Amino acid sequence: MFYMGRTRGYDADEVLGRAMLTFWRQGYERTSVADLVDATGVARSVLYGEWGDKRGLLLAAIDGYLREVGRPTLMGLEAGGVAAIRSVFDTVAGQITADDAVSCLVLETALAVAPHDEVVAHKVRDALDEVRSRFLQALSSAVQGGTLPPTTDVQAHADHLAISFQALLIQGRTRPGADAVRRFVDLTLRPLELLETTCSPSR
Repeated sequence: MFYMGRTRGYDADEVLGRAMLTFWRQGYERTSVADLVDATGVARSVLYGEWGDKRGLLLAAIDGYLREVGRPTLMGLEAGGVAAIRSVFDTVAGQITADDAVSCLVLETALAVAPHDEVVAHKVRDALDEVRSRFLQALSSAVQGGTLPPTTDVQAHADHLAISFQALLIQGRTRPGADAVRRFVDLTLRPLELLETTCSPSR
């Protein structure tokens, strides 16, 4: 953890992490500055001095969420291929059906804040574009490796995967049944898995 200095008496990364968890569990609109003070253990003046205001803290929290939660979840896509994509979907499916499931901070922010805040909307769009880009890279790698046909429309499939991934993540709000989630994941990936069966790996 990066320590901000003993004279300040707090660790900015730790404070930001606690704020992120508060926004994540309660949502931006339901989180008051008093909630953030209680969660972080530092004064309102410290929060405002470091991050400007509640929105500034949210923007920093989204960056922290992507760094600590979002990107690690997608890291498996670096292996490329349909199996790697399924593994990521399966991981999230397990997370959203767990007893302690919570929704995605980025998508919750997209629904609650982005429609009336262009700065936040831009941050959310960048995050969602990154997800799509990761899927596109995994698909392109599969085509280059010969496990998907060269005629595969990787752009269209990346769109489909990204939108389906968002739909899956937001279900953390409702804790859906595991069987329903499994059917959703299977239907999402079936077109790619069928394409995969028509193509032998390159030698």
